[in-house]
Order: sequence, then C-alpha cells, then structure tokens
Amino acid sequence: MGTTLYVLETSRVLDVRLNRQLVVAEELDASAAERLRVLVERHHGHTGSPRAARLLAEWPGAVAEFRLIRPKEEVGRIEAEAEGTERTEAEEGVTIP
Repeated sequence: MGTTLYVLETSRVLDVRLNRQLVVAEELDASAAERLRVLVERHHGHTGSPRAARLLAEWPGAVAEFRLIRPKEEVGRIEAEAEGTERTEAEEGVTIP
C-alpha cells in the first residue's frame, strides 16, 4: 500500500477536491491520531512553528479537524487501466526477456 497523508480540513472543501477513484478520506482513529501528534511535536521541536504549538495546545479539538488520506487498495489496477498497461490473468505468469 502507498503513503498516507494527514490534511487539516478547516475549510470543508476536501470532499469536492479529492479524486475518489484513487483515494479515501477518513477520520483519524486513535493510532493515527497518536502518529500525527508525534509528527506535529517533532515538527514543532525542529521549527518552533507557532501553528504547530497552537495545534498541540488545542489538541483534542484540533485532531478532530484532520483527515487521513490514503490510496485505495485497487489504485494500482486503476492506474494500469488508465495507462493501458493492465495485465490479464493469462499474462501474470509470463516473463518477457
């Protein structure tokens, strides 16, 4: 599976901007929220970012504004179809020298 992305969604336009064929947006579960908190703390430690400090100070409310974006599991198939490079089951075992 591919990379995940954390988006601070304060403008409420994420749903209209996402390509739902390729990605899904989810609320953060406890594990994702903790990973994000560690990333924001690390960012704040390295940069002294006032925005990161605000997010951390208001964490219970701030974390609810984030969405986790991840690729759909079938994204590889969708991309292959779009590129014309999808393989059939018969071709799966064939190696081209």
